[in-house]
Amino acid sequence: MGMNTDVELLRRYADDRSEAAFAELVARHVNLVYSAALRQVAGDSHLAQDVTQLVFIDLARKAARLTRHPSLTGWLYTSVRYAAATARRSDQRRQQREQEAHTMDELRQDPQTDTDWELLKPVLDEGMHALRDKDRHAILLRFFENKPLAEVGQAVGLNENATRKRVDRAVDKLRDFLGRRGVHLSAAVLAGTLSSHAVTAVPAGLAGTVTVASLAEAATASMGILPFIKLMMITKAKIAATVLTVGLTATVILQIQANNRLRDENRALQTQTAQLADLSAENERLAKAQTAASQNLAAEQFAELLRLRGEVGRLRKGLTEATAKQSKDAAEDPTPPETDAKEQEKQMAIAKMNYVKHWMLAFHLYAQKNQGQFPTSFDQVAPILEAALKENLGPGDVVPDPAQYLQGTDHYEIVYQGSLNDVTNPMNMIVIREKEAWQPIGGGWARAYSFADGHSEIHKSDDGNFGPWEEQRRVKLAGQ
Repeated sequence: MGMNTDVELLRRYADDRSEAAFAELVARHVNLVYSAALRQVAGDSHLAQDVTQLVFIDLARKAARLTRHPSLTGWLYTSVRYAAATARRSDQRRQQREQEAHTMDELRQDPQTDTDWELLKPVLDEGMHALRDKDRHAILLRFFENKPLAEVGQAVGLNENATRKRVDRAVDKLRDFLGRRGVHLSAAVLAGTLSSHAVTAVPAGLAGTVTVASLAEAATASMGILPFIKLMMITKAKIAATVLTVGLTATVILQIQANNRLRDENRALQTQTAQLADLSAENERLAKAQTAASQNLAAEQFAELLRLRGEVGRLRKGLTEATAKQSKDAAEDPTPPETDAKEQEKQMAIAKMNYVKHWMLAFHLYAQKNQGQFPTSFDQVAPILEAALKENLGPGDVVPDPAQYLQGTDHYEIVYQGSLNDVTNPMNMIVIREKEAWQPIGGGWARAYSFADGHSEIHKSDDGNFGPWEEQRRVKLAGQ
């Protein structure tokens, strides 16, 4: 099976919210985005990571529109420029402080620095953005992503010979621009320098944290619960922790129970209606009998007739009151009970996924501070969430009780406590699992999971046996 194109992955994410598809897009392009950002923020690695995250958050939000864009690589490269400019304007003092740290780091590096790259680096991105879109796209694919000419030609819709000519012309245009900036390089040296230096490997773990933050930001914005879940930059450890997730789950369960009671009352009302119809028929029969033989009717029979009429009256009154109550309930909540219950179950599933996803976010921050090692308990990660929450409180906000947030962890367990660096396939490795499975409305059983790459999902099993599925997603260590 061939590798999915960028458009196919974008469409899978836009249509089905496939977190795996988005994670593959991040892994495919994060080196290019980070490297361009690093150059445009003067080597500030922390700010470059922030810019990288902003670009991919923007990609998650605009995924549907970008399925029609001719070049995702070109869009990402251009987006870096705008995001970097915004970051520089909003954080000048931090940029200056980080630039000083970067300068010290440069002094500690190997003195055998590539002279050509040092000349090219300050003006490269300015020159790239001075090119036409087609020329910039060709250089990005050929030298930044190091794709063969045949693959570049397939992307731009040309044969290999025509692609070579376009790439050569684009390099010449870039050389002309660089020459006007005082950087004089031959075409061969320029091409070789771009291939070897233009894209730099990102810091360990950045792809995973970018994926988590982008998907969480897009998910909370699309569900309309952004006021409750605020996600900040992962690289600065400013994540949003909320105690409302557990409360939301409990509220949804209570609403489902209330709907069940409403359905029971409706069935009882229907039974009363049938009884009323039977009594009305009986009353009609007795009324006819009274008319035909009222003079001969015994006192006992007449009393029974009056009793039945009274019973009919009481039932009619009860039916009227019950009908009024049902109309009032329907006006307050016009959603049919079964449809409403399904929607509430969906919201409960989303709450569970967000809950384990936020913990997984904290696990990544913990691992960054502990040489890639994941925590062995939720209590170890709680201080990270608490500190981030305090830092992002607004004026007058009250700091939530950490114990209240931790209460929900009684229903979840950590199934992998090793090092993230030992995992070969984070997308298929379960880290957090819901302890007890629950029964969806449509039947079967379901459980919430969170994986080492940061995504979460609800898995369903018809017979409640999750063992084979979990075994395929067990820990895969390097060398296995």
